[in-house]
Amino acid sequence: GVYSVQAVQLSARTRALIRGIHVVHDTTVPADTLRKPGEIKVAIPANIDAVNGYLYVPGTTIDTFLNGNNGYVTLDSVPAGVDLPVCYAIRNNPALPQLVRGSVLVAPGGSFTISYWGWQSSKKLFLNTTASGANVAGTVTDFPVLVRLNAGNFDFRRATGNGADIRFTKSDGSPVPYEIEQWDSANAQAAIWVKVDTVYGNDNTHYLTIYWGAGAGAATSSLSNGAAVFDTTGGFVGVWHLNTLSDATLNGNTLTNNNSAHITSALIGGAQSFNGSAYLSAPDKTALNPTASITVSEWVNLTNDSLDQKIVGKSLHKGGYILGVGRDSAGNKTLYPEIRDSVDTLVSFWSGAFSKNTWTHLAFSYATGGAMNGYINGLPVNSIPASSLPTGVEAGDLVIGAAPFGPSTFSAIGQIDEVRVENKARSADWIKLCAMNQKADDVLVIIK
Repeated sequence: GVYSVQAVQLSARTRALIRGIHVVHDTTVPADTLRKPGEIKVAIPANIDAVNGYLYVPGTTIDTFLNGNNGYVTLDSVPAGVDLPVCYAIRNNPALPQLVRGSVLVAPGGSFTISYWGWQSSKKLFLNTTASGANVAGTVTDFPVLVRLNAGNFDFRRATGNGADIRFTKSDGSPVPYEIEQWDSANAQAAIWVKVDTVYGNDNTHYLTIYWGAGAGAATSSLSNGAAVFDTTGGFVGVWHLNTLSDATLNGNTLTNNNSAHITSALIGGAQSFNGSAYLSAPDKTALNPTASITVSEWVNLTNDSLDQKIVGKSLHKGGYILGVGRDSAGNKTLYPEIRDSVDTLVSFWSGAFSKNTWTHLAFSYATGGAMNGYINGLPVNSIPASSLPTGVEAGDLVIGAAPFGPSTFSAIGQIDEVRVENKARSADWIKLCAMNQKADDVLVIIK
């Protein structure tokens, strides 16, 4: 008693499909429009019968046999603009069909890729670098994009309790690594870092796809992996989200909590709160002593702006580095980065404007032979020539929340989040993209 009507215009190859027609006596089928069809590509998992199995759209003649294919197969000539399920069955087998995907919508002439078998929910994450978004003109590669999920853009009820069934792919369906920093399904909040190989400048068409809602029998082990996102080969030597004391990189620079810094709600996931005597420290390691290029960045929300406060630093002599805030000779609140060069000469500058009780992104970037550049909230504030980093750095702990030469000196009062040390001089576009993506009103990621 339930029917579908398929229509095709043979010369133009346009199609229409009207599903779910319930026939009671005489029935009038609603009007529809012939459109250029699209395709559905499906990744074939290893644990199914790829010899006798086939894929199909129920109630239509749209199907394809797998024929031993263990890569991707394509359902062709799929009518556009119709919400369709895709199922799997085995010929001459009485077992019930398996739902591969409950909802697929193909655009005219478009292609829809099902990368994860049995995952029932997905959305696209568009990266907007145009003037209406992050406003970044240059292309940035191997970038960790922060994805914030909430009740308005994500249905937590369909995901596993700890986010284990979350998956991300590029637009072509290939998987990309991610790290879950925060997953709070009770309060519908999540913060996830996703490694994107290319973020195109002045563009809003490229996207990722997030999948969730794995069906029964789907492999739902979490693939969260911070070391794959913050790859040491990509320049990350220490990344502390500060929701814990762990380092997200393979270097394993675990922090020690001194004088009771404590976790608090924050800009991204969790952060550490400092009272003027608390600080965090990581043991001296070669990886934390960049000798050719360096970028240091952090988010701060300080409650006191009358004191010089060192946020993160390493060593005092020959290659040591510090990033903090303070006041210049005129009493202006400013950004304060410094580096000790190879002959132990201090290279530093005061510049920019800083406000207390506001989350602020601070960064400086430097490469031997180039200039030392400072940034506040992604915008350049000053640039001065510097000489060279040394081949070795004097031993000493990395310290967060105080000065490395004396943890009771110039200590931070307030919150610190997302501290990074990198052995690459990041571009102005990279640093701006960090600030625009990570701030509370993220303008890079659009979920729909």
